[in-house]
Amino acid sequence: MLTVLIIVTIVLQAVLTGGSLVIWNNVRKSAPQILTKTFFVIMMIRLFASMAVFALAVYLMHDNASDVKLYAVVFIVLYIALLVFDTLYFLHTIKSKR
Repeated sequence: MLTVLIIVTIVLQAVLTGGSLVIWNNVRKSAPQILTKTFFVIMMIRLFASMAVFALAVYLMHDNASDVKLYAVVFIVLYIALLVFDTLYFLHTIKSKR
């Protein structure tokens, strides 16, 4: 069960990252004046979707505390890594646009 939930989390984060890159590039081309607002909206969508998946995973594994702890560590590391990637990518895009 733990492996399946980790794979689901990785797929969700990959989809969110790919979707955010597509949205970001479309906004950058069509309405560059709202890039910062778009960045924050994308990050909030990622946060809420990630919290929902995390809550579901904890609910499904509530009877096994060691799996919940391991999942939480993997989830946090993955979330922070992708957050850093997104932030650096968006900062690079904003700086190269100016």
